[in-house]
Amino acid sequence: MKALLLTSALLLSVFCHLNGQNYQAVYADRTSSFINQNSEIFFMEIRYMEQSGQDSVFMPFQGIQYIGEMNNGSVCYDPYGASWIGKQVVVREDGYNVFINSAGDSVFLMTTANPGNSWTAYQQPEGITVVATVSQIDMFEFLGIQDSVKTIVFQVYDDAMQPIGHHLNNRHLILSKHHGLVRSMNFSLFPDYVYWEHQLMEADIAGMSRPLLGIQNLTWMQVHDFQPGDELHVKYDAEFPWFYNEHYMLIHRYLDRIDFADSVVYQVEQQMYRIKDQAGEIEEEYIFDTITQTFTPDPNFDKLPGETVFEEEFFGTESAFVNSMHMLLWEEKRVASIEKWIQFLEDDCWGFSGVIDGCLSDYSYYKGLSGPYYACNMWGDVERKLVYYKKGGEEWGNPLVIGLDELTEKRPAVVPNPAKNEIRLIHLDQYPTVDFYLYDMHGRQLITLPQQQTGTVISLSGLSVGLYFYSIIHEGKTLHNNKLLIEK
Repeated sequence: MKALLLTSALLLSVFCHLNGQNYQAVYADRTSSFINQNSEIFFMEIRYMEQSGQDSVFMPFQGIQYIGEMNNGSVCYDPYGASWIGKQVVVREDGYNVFINSAGDSVFLMTTANPGNSWTAYQQPEGITVVATVSQIDMFEFLGIQDSVKTIVFQVYDDAMQPIGHHLNNRHLILSKHHGLVRSMNFSLFPDYVYWEHQLMEADIAGMSRPLLGIQNLTWMQVHDFQPGDELHVKYDAEFPWFYNEHYMLIHRYLDRIDFADSVVYQVEQQMYRIKDQAGEIEEEYIFDTITQTFTPDPNFDKLPGETVFEEEFFGTESAFVNSMHMLLWEEKRVASIEKWIQFLEDDCWGFSGVIDGCLSDYSYYKGLSGPYYACNMWGDVERKLVYYKKGGEEWGNPLVIGLDELTEKRPAVVPNPAKNEIRLIHLDQYPTVDFYLYDMHGRQLITLPQQQTGTVISLSGLSVGLYFYSIIHEGKTLHNNKLLIEK
């Protein structure tokens, strides 16, 4: 009977050990996004891996980390510091995954543990001890998939191993068998470090690259992803009392899109009304034009939120910042937030070198809705905001109206633009006659009409749909060059 009981216990032990296998917190071949209760998005990505004996050492991307103060009181940061999940993660052969926090201390997760198993996750000499326990193993659905997960909870004790109140108590992680952490903490601050405005938090998985699900990093090309028929309406207001005021309304209607291997080119109908008052000198202009916009990838914008971005020298000093991203009505990324912008000072100290006069603000970009949009009130009130958009069958906001009858500036022009069958020359009253020339994209002259006057109707018959260029010239002087889009 004893032999039977011993055999059963041994089999149960083997079963529990096998049941605890194949769980791992992070992987080197994928990117994951996480979202916290404030809708901030964080990314987990391993940049390189090395072997240390039988253990694997994973190195995440680097972020900006607080490191202390100089003797003169300057607050110092390290642009080569820990990411939100820590400086590195060591996946040990014995089943422990060890997160190294921003202070260089170790946080232990026992990935082979089973329900009821506990271990010391973190310990300070003559300080607190954090005990982790697997509370359960069950099936869990996230991002539309299901997997077996372990829930790990924490309890904090004093140096006499008596339980104490602590914000870590009852916080929990969720570890998926095949996809790593699906609820994580910012291990760089574990258990209670404060880093800038951030404190210890929990964040749930919001996307992954293997398989491709959920929220991915917002890229420059996604921000500027438009289709013919899309519209953006933008208002800008800047008020600096006594010396400067500027206001404009801007409408972009996207007419055409051409995709190339490394860029996207748009033809855009632009309407704009702008008025500027600088120390009593008032400038006012109306614009109705067809412009070309070309976008290519921006490697700095495309870096993952939280990853250090180094800039060219600013006033002779190297600087760095991190992008951030959070969810509102759209995917939003704030770039070069001033709270996260630092310069090299001295003695390996990076920090804030002072306040620059002007209006400093986060720049916000929306997926498929361009940017930057911002608002601030340092020394004055400045705001650039999206007030209306139309994308496909979706509309939002209140459209701006910039009527053609307001285009009263005496500048020679062609209307309509885009055109179909004919165009007219306008705003030529001060010129007896002008010469009009139309060219194709290769510079070939298609129409030559000397001695034309205001109101002249020019037929476009025989010309195919596409983009052209025109010139209006008076006595050898170019009055206006622009693009003409012909539609049918």
